[in-house]
Amino acid sequence: MVCIAMAPLDIALWDAAGKIANQPLYRMLGGYRDRVRTYSSDTLWYSLSLDGLAQSAKAHASAGFNMLKLRLGHEANPQAEVDRVHAVRQAVGAGVEIMVDPTESWNESQAMASGRALQEAGIVWLEDPVNHQNIAGLAHLSQALDVPITAGERLFGVEPFVRTLEARAVNIAIIDLARVGGITPWMKVAALAEAKGVPSSGQLLAISFLGWG
Repeated sequence: MVCIAMAPLDIALWDAAGKIANQPLYRMLGGYRDRVRTYSSDTLWYSLSLDGLAQSAKAHASAGFNMLKLRLGHEANPQAEVDRVHAVRQAVGAGVEIMVDPTESWNESQAMASGRALQEAGIVWLEDPVNHQNIAGLAHLSQALDVPITAGERLFGVEPFVRTLEARAVNIAIIDLARVGGITPWMKVAALAEAKGVPSSGQLLAISFLGWG
């Protein structure tokens, strides 16, 4: 994709500008925090058994993560998805927030049923419940469910975000630095999201990965 090819060039130009100005990127972008929250999602896959998932989640919590993101979407019914969340909750206790990502594996009716069950189970984030091209479906879920719907990781460039944000299809926009095309288009999307009152995730990647000095 053109966006992915453009991203390293755009990032390199920002890096060069920062070196000339003798400023780290986070400061050039207006960063003012010296700490950010992070979540862990490695080894929390749908291929793990309940026991294996619980053990992996407990290891992440012991390492200091207070947010975990599970991959879901391969179970036969909503209750089986909820069972995976419950297994993690029992392993990590009440102080860890649980996010889930079905990786666009549900249709809209599955997403609605599972989303309702999962929000009752206490999740704080439902990522990519349906295909990113189903903007109407995402908008319906965002309006019908209490848990925040997040998406955007699979959008390339600025224009798809314009359509998604205009439709009020997400509660939190995920901006992938490589797929959006680099820091310059990332800033445009973040500004669009802010104008719509939609928080965005993805800034953390740019700030932590590219901050220097």
